[in-house]
Amino acid sequence: MTDVPKVRRTIPAPFQRPSITIGGTTGLKREWRHRLACDLVSGDTVPGVGIVDSVVEDVDFEGRVWTITVTGGEANTKVFKGTDTVWVFCTGARP
Repeated sequence: MTDVPKVRRTIPAPFQRPSITIGGTTGLKREWRHRLACDLVSGDTVPGVGIVDSVVEDVDFEGRVWTITVTGGEANTKVFKGTDTVWVFCTGARP
């Protein structure tokens, strides 16, 4: 059997487009991490909530209760204690 060379099409330089990355040029890597509920920010992804739209802290000094209310897409809301550890999909740039 004879090997037949394969012809590959190359686009001439004036017609080539530069590659585009969705994340931009910075390339921040997102990964799953454990975070305190008080460290959540808009844009993080939390299981059961989705992508976080807002984070509201509420402190009741009389009852000594610190709560974090996290609201995500489609009106998903979860309430955490301020010291709860949450599994979050976020950028590793934050401490």
